[in-house]
Amino acid sequence: TSGVEGLFIESGLLVFGIDEKFMQRTRATAQKLGTPLEELSSEELAKKFAWLSVPASTKAGLWQQQQAGTISPRKLIEAQLRLAKHHGATYVDEVVSAVEKASDGDHFVVTLENSDTVLADNVLVATGVHSSVLPVLPEKIVVNLTGSQALFIELTAEEAKLMEGMPTIMYEGPSAEECFYMLPPIQYPDGSWLMKIGPSTKFSPNLKTLQDVNAWFERGHVDPEFRDVAVETLKLLFPQLSLDNIRPLLCVTDNTPTLNCYIDMLAPGWGLASGGNGWAAKSSDEIGRLAADMMALPTKWTTDPDFPQKWFKAITESSLSVSESGAEVADLKTPLVKVESCAQLSNEQVAQAVTALSGIVGHTAKPIPPHEWCSKLSAELEKQWGATPSVLCLEEFDPKSTAWAATHPYVMLLTTARFCDDGPERLFLVLPR
Repeated sequence: TSGVEGLFIESGLLVFGIDEKFMQRTRATAQKLGTPLEELSSEELAKKFAWLSVPASTKAGLWQQQQAGTISPRKLIEAQLRLAKHHGATYVDEVVSAVEKASDGDHFVVTLENSDTVLADNVLVATGVHSSVLPVLPEKIVVNLTGSQALFIELTAEEAKLMEGMPTIMYEGPSAEECFYMLPPIQYPDGSWLMKIGPSTKFSPNLKTLQDVNAWFERGHVDPEFRDVAVETLKLLFPQLSLDNIRPLLCVTDNTPTLNCYIDMLAPGWGLASGGNGWAAKSSDEIGRLAADMMALPTKWTTDPDFPQKWFKAITESSLSVSESGAEVADLKTPLVKVESCAQLSNEQVAQAVTALSGIVGHTAKPIPPHEWCSKLSAELEKQWGATPSVLCLEEFDPKSTAWAATHPYVMLLTTARFCDDGPERLFLVLPR
């Protein structure tokens, strides 16, 4: 072990609020993993957690007492670096600005911001949100960056004492804007006691370039709308806190369309471990293990059957396009979209539909309702077909049972669209006019 103390505080996890899909998914995940959860009514919540003012809208609570709480990111990094050095790693505390193949074709040149270079036999790029905006990869990956906003609430020592026993909280309010995660008061190295509250995707703007990312980190403030809703939620749940000293906190999340991390070899000797989707920190030890096995083992992947390599395959920009040239319809697919069935359409049209939907899925950074997916796909195909096709989003489809299927041109596309609220897959029926 690293010997770093206080890395994990087992304060527990409390999920409560409106008993909707998120809480249903929480129950299902806990059941699948064998994680014990205690179901709590509003009355039981109020009795168990004296520091909590339970809103009238609350329908249910889920309480996980063991193997849940908070991880100190500072101590986590300290522990990981200590163990890496113990096993022979050399730590260079400099910013990387570029990675490229050396002129000999057998090595890599890693260029640092101070103009120094490092010559390497192999490279694993694990630069988080910067993986898609810096020249560090052999080809561009499909990652959507969103700005994240949070608040630090500074508490007095007396207030921190009042909140003693507070777990990590996920609160599901009446609307998307009122869904937050909260961390209990933590004493920071400067001696201050800070609580953290972070938002849902409602307050997460899209970021495209390195300039966007840098500007977001440097802006120095959160959106007033987010601040107001967050503070009102804190007042609702914790009326005993003064909330006199509030600090903004800005972050960037790298979202993948597969909802999984990318742990993949993009070229011989050139690996990638990125795309954390907002929850990579707590899983970083395991992500690192998988990436290390990929780089070091002759099979280029772990022997652990619980982690199939295909789950972590990186999606590149070039993989989102398909060509109809000489291809069978079954071959007109991308990592995100495939053809379920079609009739009376040319391969060119089918390929255009697959490519258009793949681009939309790959570059959609936030949850959108099904009808917006349809509108986007229809508009994109209109540019290529010269007429606006009808696009429907269906739960299921059987062309043999549909009277018009034999006479009307159509293509049915299946996508692993992560942003459909009621399932990971979605069928799109495209009807040209």
